[in-house]
Amino acid sequence: MAKARVKLNLQGLTDQELVQRTRTVVTQSTGVPVAAGSPVPLAELTTRADKLEAKQGEIDTHNQQGLVLTSQLATLRTSLFDGLSGFGGYIDIVAAGDETVIRSTGWDVRLPTTTPVGALGQVQNLSVTVGDHDGEIDLDWDNVRGAKGYLMQQSPDPVTPTSWVSLN
Repeated sequence: MAKARVKLNLQGLTDQELVQRTRTVVTQSTGVPVAAGSPVPLAELTTRADKLEAKQGEIDTHNQQGLVLTSQLATLRTSLFDGLSGFGGYIDIVAAGDETVIRSTGWDVRLPTTTPVGALGQVQNLSVTVGDHDGEIDLDWDNVRGAKGYLMQQSPDPVTPTSWVSLN
């Protein structure tokens, strides 16, 4: 017949569960003659469990402090960001577009991004394909820089200068 063995089942236990398992084993083993000869005395197991529990408590305290500090850090960052934004906005107004004044205060200069487009070119790479429904066509083309929209027109045959009609 197979002999019974201790089922440790310690892998995967949280620190708290490991401490609780230790306390249960120590409590139940106290006064049991066979436990007296253990190479790791029950008092030592208790000491180790106490140390683990204390260290976990320290970590929990530090984690709570970390959350508080992280929240305080975010508040300070927002305050500084808002202050810098306000100051930068003020400099932007008083500099009135003078790059030298802006740079003299330590800010980078954002150059104007709007440049005149000029005359719009003709659409390129126009393709026409059969649409999903009878009588329908799909149009596709490369966007023209500066275009805000496109006007599409159609004309029946024969094409004349007055036969063009705008599409909606």
